[in-house]
Amino acid sequence: MATQFNFNGKLIKLPGVYTKTESGVNNQPLELSYGNIVIVDSDDTNNYGGGAGVAGVSETGEGSIYPFDNIKDLQNFVGGGVIWDLALPLFRPFNSGSQGCSKVNYIRAMTTVAATQTLSFATGGDVVFTSLHEGLCGNGVEGATNLLTQGFAWTMEAGVVDIAKFRFKFWRGTYKGVDDAGLVLDGIAVGDTAPVLVATSPEVTLLSELVAWASTDYDFNNNFSANGTGITGDTIVAGDLSATTGNQLFAAGTQTADAAGMTAALEAIRALDYTFILSLNYGANAQDADNFSLQFHIENEAKYQKYLVVGGGDSITEFASQSIAGAVAYDSNRVMVVHGGCKIQDRLGGLGLRTKSVLFKTALVLGRTCGLAPQIPITFKGIGIAGEVHRLSIRERETALDAGVLTTYYDSEIGGGIFAITQGINTLQDNRFVVNSNGTSHLVSVERIAAQLNKELEVNAKNTLLGNQFAGPNRSTLSPAIVKEWVENFLRTKEATATEDDLILSFQDITVTIVQDAYKVDYGFVPNFEVNKLFMTGLILDPNLI
Repeated sequence: MATQFNFNGKLIKLPGVYTKTESGVNNQPLELSYGNIVIVDSDDTNNYGGGAGVAGVSETGEGSIYPFDNIKDLQNFVGGGVIWDLALPLFRPFNSGSQGCSKVNYIRAMTTVAATQTLSFATGGDVVFTSLHEGLCGNGVEGATNLLTQGFAWTMEAGVVDIAKFRFKFWRGTYKGVDDAGLVLDGIAVGDTAPVLVATSPEVTLLSELVAWASTDYDFNNNFSANGTGITGDTIVAGDLSATTGNQLFAAGTQTADAAGMTAALEAIRALDYTFILSLNYGANAQDADNFSLQFHIENEAKYQKYLVVGGGDSITEFASQSIAGAVAYDSNRVMVVHGGCKIQDRLGGLGLRTKSVLFKTALVLGRTCGLAPQIPITFKGIGIAGEVHRLSIRERETALDAGVLTTYYDSEIGGGIFAITQGINTLQDNRFVVNSNGTSHLVSVERIAAQLNKELEVNAKNTLLGNQFAGPNRSTLSPAIVKEWVENFLRTKEATATEDDLILSFQDITVTIVQDAYKVDYGFVPNFEVNKLFMTGLILDPNLI
């Protein structure tokens, strides 16, 4: 029998020269995000926000998740309120050069109904304008001087180029609201705010022209929709202008938060690419039902390993009752509790220092964490505050460490003096050892390393080993040896070297076991552990022996 070979998918027996082309490119594994967060807004009394709720009119489910990668876009979207205030510490937690969160995903765990305003024409018919910013945030609010301060409104005016025509303008109020201390967030009092122009129509005389413009204009369609109803005439007349003087306020926007809304929001973010959830419920509400729903979600439902960050108490009187009690209640390597309100430089009202709640500090800590690679510990890292509401004693900081409460303190020895994080810890009560026998750790950096390694392994292995669109995978094309080699090569890309920091120090003992239609892969790795203590001993020498 002639010799035979399998080459390029064919059985070869005849003598000759045979060729094929293979890839010589060593594709690097995907570097996945570690600085994305989610904010789940369940406060249905909040007059600020944006977009639709998870059960909205214009969007539902995953469509109601709104991502932002900078301060300005997030603040413009929500318009004011607590999330407007948190944008700065999340994206810029330390100084102008510090890196914060990569992306903030905002979702409202609410059923929302859109605010509307109807233009009725004398010749017959209506145009209903609907705000795409649903709920209370869409409702127009006027101040004492009939100036739009919050929400949306439209106005109508005579044409400028052709006074026989008409022009429509759409406005949004700019009052930002107040913080927990009752201070206006941007320093501009409600009576001094001026609405911003969102969209302006061309000069028109026909209703059909207005509707046609509304259906195609970029600025209008980012904020509103328009629908003409019951139209019997097409001409806009002077009587329409005289009947619509002043602001035509959008109204009837509603929002309702309940357990079903929270369940729907958590289902929407289940497979979302994020690492942390920032809870808006803190202090006396740190242990409310919504927070425990968030904890259950990240520990039992979410894809990949996720973490919840919660604000505890603000002051010394709340240290034990809210911060320590909260950490004990959570008792989880997936939940962080931050203690203490803070003071920041007041660059708006000339007050010197402005007191902010523990939620603001929690956002600073989270922003600082997200801005650093997982193997870089947040211990000793500074945050952008100028004072503490509760300046903890050394004994209190030790008590907080034992209880799993993350604190900050003023360190005059670092960088000429900064407010630094005592140690990056979570609320796990079993915290005597860096790594417990079950693989958990009370150190945030160790948990982040493990989470990032697992996430990148899972995504890259799925893409490379299981996602081939033209072959396999089966036992022939994907043997245990191939899997083992791939895991080894991947882990090698995550090893720290003398010139480049990374997730792990080393790995070993990779095994691949066949279990029915699955491969079970085990491996060992040494995390790039943080170093937070140095013990130095000086020995006094006898001068006669020198």
